Amino acid sequence: FLRAHDDAGELRALGPAAANVTWFRAAQMCAHDRHQFGKAGWGRLNIGLYFLFLEKWLEHFKPEQFLVLRLEDYDRDPQTYMRRIFNFLGVGEPQDWAPVLRQIHFNQHRVSRQPLLEATERLLRRFYEPFNQLLAAYTG
Repeated sequence: FLRAHDDAGELRALGPAAANVTWFRAAQMCAHDRHQFGKAGWGRLNIGLYFLFLEKWLEHFKPEQFLVLRLEDYDRDPQTYMRRIFNFLGVGEPQDWAPVLRQIHFNQHRVSRQPLLEATERLLRRFYEPFNQLLAAYTG
């Protein structure tokens, strides 16, 4: 991945979404600048640009120091999901899983909202697609 020395070849190896290094760097600058990126609104678009943030962390830490997980996997099998985290951290599993697996959902809306318009969903999927492809290429 692009490090401080700008080894663009590694980034290009991730596929077409990363081939345009200028695009990648511009997107990364926008994602990291909360004040400018969000001027027209709350700036929530940048929170889904996971790979742009991960790539910056990789400038300082080795890839094996990261465990990338999907929230959908927790919903499907919470104990296996948490076991992966415990194993990655090198800590033992709990004797009592009940407190670990409490069914409290913190990332749910507290008020009801109107459903997302289909056109908006298509636009957002198109926007995030190249970033999601980069993340998928990185995580395998």
